[in-house]
Amino acid sequence: MKKPTLGVSRRDALKLAGAAGMAGTLAVYPGRHSFASSTKEYTLNVDAGRIAVDGVTSNAILMGGSVPAPTMRWRGGDEVVVYATNRLDVPTSIHWHGLLIEGVMDGAPGFNGYVAIQPGETYTYRFKLRQAGTYWYHSHSAMQEQQGMYGAIVIEPSGREPVRANRDYVVVLSAHT
Repeated sequence: MKKPTLGVSRRDALKLAGAAGMAGTLAVYPGRHSFASSTKEYTLNVDAGRIAVDGVTSNAILMGGSVPAPTMRWRGGDEVVVYATNRLDVPTSIHWHGLLIEGVMDGAPGFNGYVAIQPGETYTYRFKLRQAGTYWYHSHSAMQEQQGMYGAIVIEPSGREPVRANRDYVVVLSAHT
């Protein structure tokens, strides 16, 4: 006996669920940035600053001038170069969470030969992307992630996109402390 179907494929159901979810969660943040460049070279300045959340102003660590940091949009197979300049009074770092990269580029001070970026210094992260998906980057130094030093990464597949969409959205959630 064949099961009755509704005529809606799994893919169509997922598209509908995603569209419905985005309709309720889309928010626009003034000053947000997204880096997308054919050169694959980026400059990220790490600064102390102030942000307002629900009308309450507090100290924050900014990357690329915002909290969250700019969304990085890359393509699998590309070589990416990020120049990170520390404008703080204390050491900092950027960890590329989930990326398959060399240990010295990983951004976790004290591991795999990586040394934190000292005040006033610029560190050059250089790595080849070996995967696709959604990831994030953040500090591994002195609770800076909790102060706003984090951002999203979107890596498109090197070949044809397996799921077609007119637009995609990145939603970053955080409890700023």
